[in-house]
Amino acid sequence: MGDDERALALDPNYADSYRVLTNVLTFVGRPQEAIEMAEKALRLDPRGPNVAMGLFQLGLAYQSTGRLEEAIATHKQALMH
Repeated sequence: MGDDERALALDPNYADSYRVLTNVLTFVGRPQEAIEMAEKALRLDPRGPNVAMGLFQLGLAYQSTGRLEEAIATHKQALMH
């Protein structure tokens, strides 16, 4: 179990752990799982200080799966935060 997974086990409602895991999953080639983690982080903390970064990461995960229109829309949302 990695540190991020351990953090989630200790506090499953800590959105920043999901954001970190989103980043890791995207860059190791598991973008579909990254999307799930990013969406969960946004549900847990829709207005926190790290929402823009979470949206950016979600956009990268969308881009990695070829969902380019969703990636563009999500990156635009990130810029507005």
